Amino acid sequence: MKKKILARIALAFIALLYTTFGIMFFISPETFAPNLGFVEPSSAALLEVTAVYGGFELVSGIAIFAALYKGHEKMAAYYSLVSLGGFTFGRIIGILKYGLIGHNLQFLI
Repeated sequence: MKKKILARIALAFIALLYTTFGIMFFISPETFAPNLGFVEPSSAALLEVTAVYGGFELVSGIAIFAALYKGHEKMAAYYSLVSLGGFTFGRIIGILKYGLIGHNLQFLI
């Protein structure tokens, strides 16, 4: 029982992070885009930042919270694993392809 509570707390923390970052990138992508390496982001870059870091992260956080609320801890854990794994895999491929450039380690998962 104690393990289940700790797992729910960890998953809720992941959901909180996703939701918080999603809201931040929705509200003010131009403020946070430089942290992603966009020095003077174009409208197209801001659209991508809003979509990927705003939309994806906000919906991910909501999905994890919803699964936890419904008592589906395994689904919440699976979604967390898949989403974090996707970001990690993409980041590793990017680092292997382009090297350690710019700000790409600030948001490394």
